Amino acid sequence: MLALLLAIAGAFLITSPEPAAAQETVTILGGDTWFCAASFQSGVCDTEINVGDTVVWDFSGAQLPHTTTACGASCDDPTSSPLWDSGIISDGSTFQFTFQEPGTYPYYCVIHTTLQQGRIIVRAAEPTATPQTPIEDGTPGAVPPSATPGPGLPRAGYGPDGSSAGWALATLAAIGLALVATAAGLRMIRRAR
Repeated sequence: MLALLLAIAGAFLITSPEPAAAQETVTILGGDTWFCAASFQSGVCDTEINVGDTVVWDFSGAQLPHTTTACGASCDDPTSSPLWDSGIISDGSTFQFTFQEPGTYPYYCVIHTTLQQGRIIVRAAEPTATPQTPIEDGTPGAVPPSATPGPGLPRAGYGPDGSSAGWALATLAAIGLALVATAAGLRMIRRAR
């Protein structure tokens, strides 16, 4: 029974899938000659997001046709092969793009080139801290590089998201095992009487 409980707890800790990072959708309003808000007309609307987030440009409040088109390095000299280009949107619909790489992405409306500009600033994913665990000799310290699992594999003793959820499960399993052992010991004492 004890071996079965240990095997189940170990299998959970080793095979728990890593959850996907939470992604967000950010909406940028498009007016007749601005992105974000009327105060940005002839200015640049900055929007900060994280890697993997999706930006939705919403032209439902605009009466004029528009685009959202990546400029490349500069909107003063736009690239001929933009990273994204919505094409002309004249029905008030939306366009979306998911950003997979960190960086700064200037964009504009090809119809209102100097009035309607923006910039998407994509932040890199924050690195997760390496947890402190006992090294092979039992002393606390950082996990040696050779013991660090590859991408998608949880660290032993930690939950799939790097949290201490695995420790909590292991602690609960240990408490359960202790209760089982205590009950078995009490049965043996009762039989001995």
